[in-house]
Order: sequence, then structure tokens, then C-alpha cells
Amino acid sequence: MKAVIKDYYEANPGDDWALVIIGHAPVAYSGQLAPDGHSNHYGAWPTDTYYADMQGSWPDSSVNTTSASDTRNWNVRGDGKFDRSSTLYGTTIQTGRVDMAGINEVPPGFSETMLLRQYLVRDHRFRHGLAPYDAVARRIEVLDDGRLHQRGVSTVDRYCHGQQHARQPRQLHGLLRAGRLHFV
Repeated sequence: MKAVIKDYYEANPGDDWALVIIGHAPVAYSGQLAPDGHSNHYGAWPTDTYYADMQGSWPDSSVNTTSASDTRNWNVRGDGKFDRSSTLYGTTIQTGRVDMAGINEVPPGFSETMLLRQYLVRDHRFRHGLAPYDAVARRIEVLDDGRLHQRGVSTVDRYCHGQQHARQPRQLHGLLRAGRLHFV
């Protein structure tokens, strides 16, 4: 999956990039850390940063820790979990994930695919102000010069993806450039 993403990225390196992983796709584990501060969780943690880093290497050759109470956090050489606890160069691609696998208390008759479809329909209706979301105030948080601001969707005039870019006010869908979406 990473190779396919990287191929698309390298074919269009100057484009603004965002990756949304939809469905039950492989989850990369990496590191030797306990970000929640609990020593019994020390080891590898799930990270989509692996998919967002187009410049760094992700070795699996030096970390050796099995002190976590949950074997998912164990990280030993050659186990398919990466060594890095952070990136060397930062991330190149904004990354998010929508995965309905393993959800408890799913309504009877609903599959993972049906839950994903329902989520995407609701997300689309909300983003386009369609009922029942037509009366919900639209706000967006925008990273601007390292500070978080809230602005109305129709007046987004600046955003950040690694560097500051001044933009004329435009609709949010103009920033998303839907015509440039690639599905992998």
C-alpha cells in the first residue's frame, strides 16, 4: 500500500496532498515509546505517519522491547513493526483514516461496508449542508502561522501544509480540488 501511495505522490510531487485511508487497511506499528505515560504500554504503537512520510526510511532492525502487557505493543527485530518513534523529516502528506472494523455493538444486519457507506453519506450531507444538517453552523479550524484559528467555511483565506500560503477567499471545496482525487 505504501508503494502505491508513494508512486502517486512521486508522479505529482508539487500537488497539495492529503491521504484518507478508508476501510480496513493495514495499520503500521512503530516505535519504542509510551505516549500515554503508562509503562505497561511501552513499545510499538499504531501510526499512519508511516504512510505520510515520503522521505524517511522505516527500518525494523534495532528495537527489542517486550515489556508491554499487550503483545500488540511488543516490538522486536524483524517482526514487521518499525523502529522509529518519530520521523526524521516530518510528514509530507496529511493523513487520516476511517475504519469501521472491530466496532462493538453494531446494529444487526450491518456489515463493515454498510457502516462505511453510511458514514460517507452522512459526511457528504454534513459538508454540503443538506438535511438534516442544513441548520448546523459550519466552522473549520485552520492552521495559520503555527496558530489554530476558527473561521467560517466560506471565508477560508489561508491554510497551511508545511509552509504558509496566502490565498484569496474561496469555498472549502476549492481547497479540496475534488477533480484531483485518486482512489487506490
